[in-house]
Amino acid sequence: MQSFFPTVLLFCFAPILALANGLTQLRSLMSRNLIWLFCGFYGLAFYMGSADGTDSTRYADSLVAMNRSTMSFESLRSAFYQEGEHFYDIYQPLTTFMVSRFTDDYRVLFGLFGLVIGYFYSRILGFFVDQCFNRMGFLEYGLLGSLAFVMDVGSAINGVRMYTALFVFIYGFLYFWQSKNPVYFLVACMSVLVHFSFIIPVAIFLVLPTVHRLPWMIYAVFLSSFVIATIDIAAIRNWVESLPLGVESRVAGYLTGTEGADGTPRILMIIDWMTKIFRIVACSYLLIINRSDTSRDLPLVIFAMALNTVVNVLGEVGSMGRFIFVCQILIIGQLLLHANRSLNRDAKVISAGIGSFALLGSLLGFRYFLGFASNNLLVANPFTIWFFDEPGYSLYEYMPKVLTGL
Repeated sequence: MQSFFPTVLLFCFAPILALANGLTQLRSLMSRNLIWLFCGFYGLAFYMGSADGTDSTRYADSLVAMNRSTMSFESLRSAFYQEGEHFYDIYQPLTTFMVSRFTDDYRVLFGLFGLVIGYFYSRILGFFVDQCFNRMGFLEYGLLGSLAFVMDVGSAINGVRMYTALFVFIYGFLYFWQSKNPVYFLVACMSVLVHFSFIIPVAIFLVLPTVHRLPWMIYAVFLSSFVIATIDIAAIRNWVESLPLGVESRVAGYLTGTEGADGTPRILMIIDWMTKIFRIVACSYLLIINRSDTSRDLPLVIFAMALNTVVNVLGEVGSMGRFIFVCQILIIGQLLLHANRSLNRDAKVISAGIGSFALLGSLLGFRYFLGFASNNLLVANPFTIWFFDEPGYSLYEYMPKVLTGL
């Protein structure tokens, strides 16, 4: 068991070393708290660079604008969900407003974003570790690492609205699935306040007790959805126009045409196909092995297939693709639990083979983890980081410089 004060003291002066020490005892609460704190420190060391266009750049600009304005809390509150305004989610603008009252330094805002994300991130990882009843081996650690980088903290802070909602929903969904405590169901529903689009997984969550009794029908629809090439986008726009409270203008902004393949990097196309194969094969396998277990694991697989079906059918809605991360996280997590609980060597080999299809997606998450972290993540601590130049270098750019200088 890790001692509290020496561990926290180590984190204050060397966060990387404290995290590395914590990862050696994943089943301890201290380990999860170190992951939580490290996510907050990652926010302090977040790298934006000088390029415009990223979500994080807009959040930093919004912080500066609010800091220099005379906007009151009442003015902010009255702007939520109003036609012509852009505040259709509560969490991000409210947090930005509170921080803007005393600083315009984006590191403070992103550090707070990281702390909130880190709590749910660390508890989701901890959930799957706790559900591994047997000793974890190389395969389980590999799948856990894959899970950790699919839930990429760097991308999460950059796209804080969508990803915070994603982590909040998955946290509530998993712990409700385990305990049936209604508090966790309410937590999952609160994801809608962070990003309004999470009304979709929440709606599927509500009907899950009914649809999980029809696993093979859901499976057939799930497979069929992958061959759907086009949908009537005009019909979706007509439905959007009927939405209340001015939300229709916000939703309509996400309706896009299908982008041409010319501008898509080949590696991203390969990753997309690999993750599709992973979800199809993994869901097929997990459904077969859980066909007689309707009380525990089957609802999780059914939910992932149902949500993936909605994503496939509504593929023309630009933001829908992000829900794939929900499916990916749940499926990798379920495969991890199956690999740990099974004493059959063949089952572990099959799980390893299926999990390999998710490897490229996890490596891409690791690349983004480095890309959104500045070199200050390695050389600073929560006290000294304020004396370092911002934004410094991206770790993705900085690591080759270090290696070539050796």
